Amino acid sequence: MKFNLEHVSNVKKKITFEIPYEAVKDEIEQSYKSLKNEVTIKGFRKGKAPRTVLEKYYQGDVEQEVLSKLVRNSCLKAFKENQLEPIGEPHIHVEQFKPDEIFKYSATVEVFPEVDTKDYLNIPVTKESAVVEDKEIEDVLSRIRNNYAELKAAELKALKEGDFAVIDYTIKLNENLLEEKKDAYLEISTSNPIYGFEEKLIGLKASEETNFNITLPSDHPEEKLASKEISVSVKIKEVKEKILPELNDDFAKQLGEYENLGALKNEIKATLLRDKELAIRGNQEKELLKQLREKNFLEIPESLLAMEINSVTSEYARTLSMSGVKPTKENLEKHFEKIKEEAGLRVYNSLLLKNIYEKENIEVGDEEVNAQIALMARMQGQKEKEYMEYFNKEENFESLRNDLKIKKTLAFLLEKADYKD
Repeated sequence: MKFNLEHVSNVKKKITFEIPYEAVKDEIEQSYKSLKNEVTIKGFRKGKAPRTVLEKYYQGDVEQEVLSKLVRNSCLKAFKENQLEPIGEPHIHVEQFKPDEIFKYSATVEVFPEVDTKDYLNIPVTKESAVVEDKEIEDVLSRIRNNYAELKAAELKALKEGDFAVIDYTIKLNENLLEEKKDAYLEISTSNPIYGFEEKLIGLKASEETNFNITLPSDHPEEKLASKEISVSVKIKEVKEKILPELNDDFAKQLGEYENLGALKNEIKATLLRDKELAIRGNQEKELLKQLREKNFLEIPESLLAMEINSVTSEYARTLSMSGVKPTKENLEKHFEKIKEEAGLRVYNSLLLKNIYEKENIEVGDEEVNAQIALMARMQGQKEKEYMEYFNKEENFESLRNDLKIKKTLAFLLEKADYKD
């Protein structure tokens, strides 16, 4: 067998093969010998059918099997001799395959780029401090009070901002019914409307009805409804006034193990501070990684990018579902460029950081991986044993170990960064 390696690019290699016809002939002979003892052909005892008869029924299958076997074995040998680590399956182009001639074909594969990350220490990063203002604590307390508010019927009251209404409504587009609901609870909020017509109900009382038209926003989740004018009919069945609980020590004790209102405020402040610190760290990581990419050019293999695009698309679909939007093909395609950009950054960052943790001998032990699995199980409210069963598969365990190495490497780089005010 002869083969020639062509370096198409840093990440793409093409190997052309020539396999002697004697090798092709031998494989075909072996295949027919095996087939002869495996199949039964009418008119012949098993193992007694002549080659010409076997060829009549199975020539195409035999030649395809031989071609696949020769390609598989020759590719593996060429990859090993040239120390190539292909990403995904090679693209095979058969130039010539006949039983009595030299078998010629080519295999094009993508490989991981050669990475030698430079200038990754003392990267300038913006220094930030997390500060929690009193108003932020008050805003959280206000939201908590709203969550614990009681709704009290107010028959003679006109609806105002902050009240609740029990309504029957219908929504039509060009006289076609889009949606109809009875006894729906609706908070009258013009700052954060759910339906988009809450402000039209302000001033109405129980038993009153109203009809109006509104134009839906251009970025409506359902593309067919974007910028369309709809007709809405609403009947106010009840008006309910929101009664907020008094903000005092008793209210704080009701929420959990808080001795008083001051303890609750301290807990809120600590939570807000932690969230801000995480946000600052996230921004610093992005700033650091951006500079790292600018200092180290890499060519990203298309197949690696494609795999990551699939992963990011799945994540985006889950995000849409959680926000109440159906992850249709149209919705996902609309955000494809954003998904592709995110996937490209992830692959780029991963390749650079992997090279750094190899250079710096950054390791993650089994006990650290197991601790992370236990933490993930608790966060998801699942039994640790069930999570362990999934991660007992070596590829899943090692994938998580790699993720933790990436996090450790980012922490190492931030520790070595040059912080600027």
